[in-house]
Amino acid sequence: MTNQKTVAVICSLSDAASVNIKDNLLKIADWKPKELPTAERMKEALSLFLPTAPSEDSMPSAHEMTGTNLLTGIFELQTSDLLFRLIFLDGKHIFQDRLDLRLKHLNIPADLIIFASKHRSKSETRALTVHPTGNAGESALGGYPKALSIPMPLEMKKMILALNDLNQRLGLLFDVTMEVTHHGPTELLVPSMFAEIGSTENEWGIPLAGEIVAKSILSLSSDFDFVPMNDFSPLLSDPVFAVGFGGGHYAQRPTKYLFRTRLAFGHIFPKHQLEFLTEPVVKDAFLKTGANVAFFDKKSMKGDDRRRLFDMISAMGFQVLNDKEALAEFGLDEFKEEPDE
Repeated sequence: MTNQKTVAVICSLSDAASVNIKDNLLKIADWKPKELPTAERMKEALSLFLPTAPSEDSMPSAHEMTGTNLLTGIFELQTSDLLFRLIFLDGKHIFQDRLDLRLKHLNIPADLIIFASKHRSKSETRALTVHPTGNAGESALGGYPKALSIPMPLEMKKMILALNDLNQRLGLLFDVTMEVTHHGPTELLVPSMFAEIGSTENEWGIPLAGEIVAKSILSLSSDFDFVPMNDFSPLLSDPVFAVGFGGGHYAQRPTKYLFRTRLAFGHIFPKHQLEFLTEPVVKDAFLKTGANVAFFDKKSMKGDDRRRLFDMISAMGFQVLNDKEALAEFGLDEFKEEPDE
């Protein structure tokens, strides 16, 4: 089991959707309880590696923080290719900067972190979503301003494929989509992602929604056959990591190309953020995604933003693609042409 990765799945006990996903994870597989670190040791980890940005401007209010940020339960699931660790946390996900360092200090390190979470939207869209975290500008909801986490492009693609398959076969019929990069935490040295049920209290507790997200998380291991992942091998065998630009909060076009091409997206920036993107943030998005390719949702981008970003990204040595170019270069044979919309 050398080089086996540990996936920490973080459940916030104040989050109804997170608890729903956690309950389903425990039902589906044979998890083993693990002894908690002492309260003193956990408080020491919190003091050494603060869970929020230290500047006064970005500190959340006491009401927003809620909870102690102490761990309240740990379960482990060993598979042939991954060690899953399910961790219950008395605190909010978005305020978990340096969680990886706290876990390492407590001798339960993680190579990958999945935050099992609720999703909230004004449109009240019934959705299953995944996304990376980060702030293209200010840090209104956790993390540092103009800071990005390390995304998990291949795992997010696998999750979307699994969520979509189970959503259709089990008849939940929610929307399944990537979201753009938003909110904290940003200060993590290991790759992370959010896996969410949205977007109101009516959806957060639906058992089938929790089951689908739980099975999709476990489908990251080849030991589980909830999803026919072999059917997706043409999409996954030689992935091309990309950073997305344009579109709305729900990254509809990048999501579509997860199913049609070998592209796997890390950070995605929506059209309303493009004019504020600085060169350091854009470069960081490529480096942290491990991407050499930019995807432009060209129809949604203002001409000035498109030209400025094209020049900036090209000068960095990265390739810029629009829809037709993405399909022509990285699309599966049956998806070489963009349908009329």
